[in-house]
Amino acid sequence: MSLFRQLWLAVIASTLIAFAGSLIVSMVTARQYLEQQLAIKNNDNAASLALSAEREPMVMVWPALAKRLAIALPSAPVPPITPIFAIGLKLSIG
Repeated sequence: MSLFRQLWLAVIASTLIAFAGSLIVSMVTARQYLEQQLAIKNNDNAASLALSAEREPMVMVWPALAKRLAIALPSAPVPPITPIFAIGLKLSIG
């Protein structure tokens, strides 16, 4: 085998070894990155689920009591309960 052929085989072999090493390092790095992102996403989902579970409606022990305590909103403007004073004069509204 000639020296020229040996040189070309050495260049090709070193190039293939460098390519394989680079591919392995890239795959390991990508796997670590994806695992990290998946862990972050899982934490976000868990926090979101916990917040949505907090907003679940409360179960009433006595629903009839809740209906008795409910006050309807007024259908017209309501005058203020406290008196309004203007320059020493008492104005009565309502």
